[in-house]
Formats: sequence, structure tokens, C-alpha cells
Amino acid sequence: MFIPYQVDVPMRRWPIANFTIIGLAIATVFWQVSLSEAQFDELVLDGWRLPGVLAHMWLHGGPFHLIGNMIFLWVFGNAVCAKVGNIVYPFLYLACGLTSAAVHVAFDGGPAIGASGAINGIVGAYLILYPLNNISCLLWVRLRPWLFTVSSY
Repeated sequence: MFIPYQVDVPMRRWPIANFTIIGLAIATVFWQVSLSEAQFDELVLDGWRLPGVLAHMWLHGGPFHLIGNMIFLWVFGNAVCAKVGNIVYPFLYLACGLTSAAVHVAFDGGPAIGASGAINGIVGAYLILYPLNNISCLLWVRLRPWLFTVSSY
């Protein structure tokens, strides 16, 4: 039985663009520690100010915020980047981030930082490109690992 998009073959393209975005996000957290509060506030998404609209998706609220976002970007972004290519992927990531910023400002309007909107756009692209793939998960319950798979759909 042929199931489209469910192919267990090695990646033909290395997701260099996704690796670069992950590296930039990590480097930005180290850079943001050196900012003054006024400089940091200028980069937060708060209304339609251009610096905030462009920079909010690179800032994070701490190590757990960064790690959580980067795990999802690693899991889903690598597959999407390998599929669409290293040239298209950064534009897709930025488009998802800018779209999420516009939606946030239009419907909530409060200050926001983080790459969650852009990453959720990448997860949506994964769902479109790989609707029938299974995702292997690891969950720690009472200090014991529990492995299970879930459908991407």
C-alpha cells in the first residue's frame, strides 16, 4: 500500500538553514543578557513598532523558554527545511514569525517575546508536508523513560 509522504529514507538535503536559525536564537539569548532594560524593551513586540515586530522572535524569557522552543524547532524544522530547501526555509520561518506577530498585535496587543509563533507555523508546515508520518516521543514518568509514537496528524 502506497502512503504519500511517509518515506523512511535518509535526508537528501541537510537542513543547514534550520541549524543556522537555532544557532542564531541561542546566540541572541547570550547577546540579550548584555542589553539594558530600555534596549531590551525596544526589541519586545509591543504594538506595531518595527524593531519589536522583527526582533521579538529572537528573544526568549530564559533558558527553559529557549530550550522548549529549540526542541520543537529541531524536531519539526529539520524535516520542513529538508523538504523545502535551505533557500526557501528562512523566508518561511520569517513569514511565520511576522504573521504570528501581526495576529498577536491584532488580537491581544500585550508585550510578547519568543519564537513560538514562528515555530508553530513551522509545525503547521510539517503537518501539511508530512500528514501521515509518526513522531517518536520520549516522556519521563517517575524517573522512568516511556517511549511512544503519535501521528503527526
